[in-house]
Amino acid sequence: MVSFNYENPLDNDQRSQVQIGGINYDEVGGGADGLNYYNNLAIGKWGLLMDDFLYNDIDVTGDHAAKLALIDSGNNSIQIPNTMFKNLKNEMMKTEPTIYETEVEGNTILVARRACHELEDKLSDIEFML
Repeated sequence: MVSFNYENPLDNDQRSQVQIGGINYDEVGGGADGLNYYNNLAIGKWGLLMDDFLYNDIDVTGDHAAKLALIDSGNNSIQIPNTMFKNLKNEMMKTEPTIYETEVEGNTILVARRACHELEDKLSDIEFML
């Protein structure tokens, strides 16, 4: 078992935690009763069923049903079907027109012609349901 607790990096009174082999119930709202349990659906990786992929409260899923989301704590990319990628790009470009697609090592990624600190208050959160 691996448990993750991600805190706001701007809050110096809190620390993010990764715990192997247990759960720190003091960090869970509602203690043990506040936990959500999910089955690992992937083989050889961690995977959860993901649905309702949202950007700025807009569903960019298109006609796609729930998909397997692979979890890799050492990677900050999100790999999604092409239709969802295009929908996400179109929604992001409504508030940041410098966003464009480029290819890196055979993968198509989104890039903006601005520094990250300029984008953090401009772009919305990406959300999904499990």
